[in-house]
Amino acid sequence: RAGHLPAPAGAPPRTGAPGAAAAPGGSAGQPAAPAGAVPARRAERSERVMRVSLQTMPWLADHAFFHTPPGWPDWHDRFPLVPMAATVQIVVDEAAALAPDAVPVRIRSMRALRWTTAVPPTDVTVRATRVTDTEVRVVLDGYAKAVVELAPAYPEPPGARREPLPGERPTRQTAAQLYSQRWMFHGPLYHSVVDLYGISDGGIRGRVRCSEAPGSLLDGAAQLVGYWVHMSVDHNQMALPSTIEEVTFHGPHPGPGEELDCVVRVTELHEDRVVTDVELVRDDGRVWCQMAGWVERRFATDDRTFETFKYPERNAITDVQPGGWVLARETWNDAATRDLLVRVYTSTAERASYDRLNPRQQRHWVLGRVAAKDAVRLRLAAAGVVDVHPLAVRVDNDERGAPRFAVDDPAGAGMHLSIAHTDGLGVALVGTTPVGIDIERVAERSARFEEMVSTAAERDLLASVPAVDRDEALTRLWCAKEAAAKATGRGLEGNPRGFAVEEVVGERYRIGDRWIETTVLALPGEEGAYVVAWTADR
Repeated sequence: RAGHLPAPAGAPPRTGAPGAAAAPGGSAGQPAAPAGAVPARRAERSERVMRVSLQTMPWLADHAFFHTPPGWPDWHDRFPLVPMAATVQIVVDEAAALAPDAVPVRIRSMRALRWTTAVPPTDVTVRATRVTDTEVRVVLDGYAKAVVELAPAYPEPPGARREPLPGERPTRQTAAQLYSQRWMFHGPLYHSVVDLYGISDGGIRGRVRCSEAPGSLLDGAAQLVGYWVHMSVDHNQMALPSTIEEVTFHGPHPGPGEELDCVVRVTELHEDRVVTDVELVRDDGRVWCQMAGWVERRFATDDRTFETFKYPERNAITDVQPGGWVLARETWNDAATRDLLVRVYTSTAERASYDRLNPRQQRHWVLGRVAAKDAVRLRLAAAGVVDVHPLAVRVDNDERGAPRFAVDDPAGAGMHLSIAHTDGLGVALVGTTPVGIDIERVAERSARFEEMVSTAAERDLLASVPAVDRDEALTRLWCAKEAAAKATGRGLEGNPRGFAVEEVVGERYRIGDRWIETTVLALPGEEGAYVVAWTADR
């Protein structure tokens, strides 16, 4: 079966696979079965363990999701994984192995349940079960599932529709630029799109090539869908395959080097997904494959996060604020997007801390790390050190819990870091002297809270603030104390009154010999306001 995925090297043999006994009439090198012998019983199920790794499936090195700094040693951070298109081939092969006298003509209800990663290696139990004479259910335990229909021959192909899409226009990029400009993350074996014919509000047309990499041809169709999403919406621009309702094959799989025309027609567009129908056509005009209900999940990205996924070394998600601190705003509002973003910004070693946290803590942790690494990278850029990848900035905590960072450039030596976060927002500050920063939402504060955090002298200062501004003033006071305490490297240590505000000049607060800047932050689309306080340059 040209183009079908072979079992990986070292995989255990399938149990119950056809061929355990000679077929009636014998085979080469075997005697014919005696007259009246009972024919070998057809296989009803098979099971094997498939190892997914760069050793057993080296082509996955060209299906690694993230860009890392040049020479980066840890392939885990590249995130090589099995494309859904390769999973389609696995499913087809497993079903065909139960019925060597038939061909797979249709796949129904294909579902990808989670990533199948190659680093670290993943052992996947693959089970195929004959449901009827013409149907086999295939399950990659915990990762994917589908039903495959079998028949004696492929169905007659329908006529191809090669006409332009309504309203079709040229694409902004060439096929080569999809990869050179990182619209696609794929390596050479999965550079499957070789031409772009045109794009419209209702779909896209192009040409795709089959390579030696399993799934490369159908992955080219998936890339066209992803590119259409990039070009057609202004948010949630990143899309990845998740389900296929039906795939129909009208002939054997094309061989390496063969090219087909591909037409994608968008049937539904939702905030969280795009649904398409896809047709792949051979040069002789025959349809090879039709896919109905190809669904790609849209991830929660805006222009800035999407550009950061493409070029993490050149882009930052945060905004630099007056005073030199940076603000990260959580525009990714779902766990799946956050899990991808954390891989852009943090290494395997750093993610060990993230994995130990509950979902709420993870939200804050990511905001803090994004703000911290962007603050460092923007400070380095101001010193002329550009294209610093987030992975190249290593952030951890000292023995007292204060954040610190390291970077392999002399410009980062001797600098200090402070981080703070609240729901949906993260801030960070970098300086050549010890620094501190804090952020809090302006909220009603009780008299008990005021008494706990402030001295009598500080309460006299607050008494001069009109009642309507009391909560804002108290929030500024609290944030100023937090910022000053962080700059010591110790924090408040349960004694906020030990960091007494001695002087207030406008929005500046003096604690000891340290001046703290404060500001009120009001964000579009956010209810209420926030106070940010940070240590001023000395």
